[in-house]
Amino acid sequence: GGEVRISKFMGTDINSTVMYSSFNTDRRGTGFQILMLDEWAMATNPSDVERIFVNTVPKTGFAILVFISCVTKDTLILPDTGMEEIGEHPDGYSPADKNLYGLGGNHHADQYYGTGLVPTKKIRTKAGFEIECTPNHRLWTVDGWKRADEFKPGDRIDIQLGQQQFGNYVCDDFVKRPYKKGFKAKDIDLTLDEDLAYLCGLVVAEGSWSDTYVDITIGDEEIHDWLVKRWGAVKQRKDSKFHYRISSVHLVDFINWLGIRKLAKNKNIPAKVMKWPKKFQTAFISGMFDGDGCANRGRQRISYTTVSGTLAKQLQVVLLNYGIFSRRHISHTKAHNIGDRIIPASDVWTIEITYSMARLFAREIGFRLKRKRQIAESYSADGERAGGYDRHFNRADLGTLPTKYGYISRCKTIKSDTYDSLPNKPYYDGMAADYIESVEDSFANCYDFCVPETHSYFSNGFVSHNTARGVNHFYDLCELAQKPDSGMEFLFYPWHEVWWNQLPPKKKVSELGALTPEEAKLVYIFKEKGYPPETWLPKLAFF
Repeated sequence: GGEVRISKFMGTDINSTVMYSSFNTDRRGTGFQILMLDEWAMATNPSDVERIFVNTVPKTGFAILVFISCVTKDTLILPDTGMEEIGEHPDGYSPADKNLYGLGGNHHADQYYGTGLVPTKKIRTKAGFEIECTPNHRLWTVDGWKRADEFKPGDRIDIQLGQQQFGNYVCDDFVKRPYKKGFKAKDIDLTLDEDLAYLCGLVVAEGSWSDTYVDITIGDEEIHDWLVKRWGAVKQRKDSKFHYRISSVHLVDFINWLGIRKLAKNKNIPAKVMKWPKKFQTAFISGMFDGDGCANRGRQRISYTTVSGTLAKQLQVVLLNYGIFSRRHISHTKAHNIGDRIIPASDVWTIEITYSMARLFAREIGFRLKRKRQIAESYSADGERAGGYDRHFNRADLGTLPTKYGYISRCKTIKSDTYDSLPNKPYYDGMAADYIESVEDSFANCYDFCVPETHSYFSNGFVSHNTARGVNHFYDLCELAQKPDSGMEFLFYPWHEVWWNQLPPKKKVSELGALTPEEAKLVYIFKEKGYPPETWLPKLAFF
């Protein structure tokens, strides 16, 4: 036993380790015991891949394929059907048929896999964007691809924005339930339009509901009048200016079916909403901002506050699709009163949109509420703040520039409008400048796609690398292993099915040598599956 890197006999730069029982460098007679396949365990030359992975692995008679995915379940990706969480797909390994937005636009993804619990890196930027991924997972920067475990605070990172890619789902599969005999209630038309989308946004910001009614608690008379005229709402309490109620079992059913969660700390943007056409998504976000949003006249600043960390994280990424770069941060508020409402102490998330991005928000999304709309529409370009979002650059990449651009060599970043005016534009469009704030170790269930053309896809604003260059044979191996005459034992065992507290006491594996927790877990899995360690461990080396 010993370590052999695939690059040693393939002549390629691939960071993967083979664990084996016997091996010689000319590849004849090779029999893999365990093959660790991560996102770089592929080769540029498809014929090499087939010889090594497809033809060689079955000869052992006992081969364990351990697949390592890339990003966590709640990572937002951007197919041409609208934004969605990557974890909406099931665990395991399967063909895929999606067009995912990545470097240079949409590209077809043909395979998908989820492998369970693996070590991860939690990366957060100064603007508040977050991604959790495996340590070897690569992210796009102005300098090219960079591994997650290579980032440190202060490093440059690019955030992709301005895709303008929305879905076409219009909730036409929602079915009203029939009323019980003798039950009388208002029948509301729930065909999706901009008014219904706006109302759903208001519900996320200011709504609560029971089994039979929806309450909107907001202080603006303009919205009160609209609720009464459009939805038949009634004022709930004579002594209150805030509480309006829409009595409709069907509306309650629609809100629950749509996926809006109850309680302020649990609020979210439902998966169905992210697949709506642009005009309906825009109305939904406008409703959210009319409720919990703010337009500041003096600072050219639009903000949104929420006690739901999930909602804040989703909203920041959804705004990128419109081309809006925002900043997300958390603060602690003390208990206070708003009118007759008592607001308890809590941690509050704030999304801030400033200057040129605030003006873009006013054009792309805007407010329905007149007092906020007038403030947002009053924002004007003011010199240095007029140039869009910041972009990273390397001066050497820009080549020879006219004299008027001489100041650029003294700049850390340049405005996107300035970049667009340059005679030589070496970088991808729609990449905003950000910086790494923190990198933390963790564990999480991870997932990935294979995008053969560009090997890239949008993920929470970052651009992620998927499986490596060349043809992906992971699925071929899984299919082959399950055939009776393959000579392989197929074990697809998600890591998350064996928790740390299920591992045997250390003394039970002490005779196996000094094992790391990951190695002990692997031993435990094989033993449970009927492969005693004494039959194969002496032939194996862990790395």
